Amino acid sequence: MEIDDTVADSLKKDDALIKARGKIKIDKLLKRPEFRIQDILGAMNYHIDPDLAAIVEMEIKYEGYIARDQERIRKIEKMEKKSIPADIDYSSIIGLKKEAKEKLIRIKPSTVGQAIRISGVDPSDISILLVHIEAMNKHQKEVPRGTQ
Repeated sequence: MEIDDTVADSLKKDDALIKARGKIKIDKLLKRPEFRIQDILGAMNYHIDPDLAAIVEMEIKYEGYIARDQERIRKIEKMEKKSIPADIDYSSIIGLKKEAKEKLIRIKPSTVGQAIRISGVDPSDISILLVHIEAMNKHQKEVPRGTQ
């Protein structure tokens, strides 16, 4: 559904984009903070349940934020399951804070998810740990078996 010039004029908004194109998709218009779904639907003489309208408006307005959060959740879930090698030497990892080293050595988490939940181990420590694990994995792949 698109808003034509007549409906756009009835919204009484001074929007250069609408004036330039003559039309704009409703979802694009709703992403702008100055537009509300009830105003747009009312101008089009189209009425829906106010609760449903509020849900639709919220999903449209926040779809970018929701997509980013879902991507971040997906990455966290992937990290959550990433295993930490049993032979890792936390004391040799450059950049880990002293408190993080001590707690990781004492607790010996088996996954990154467990390490994330240790108090005293912050996101920067986790990032350093992940880089170190990747470097270990890369090094093991490069060294022929039986020559370590």
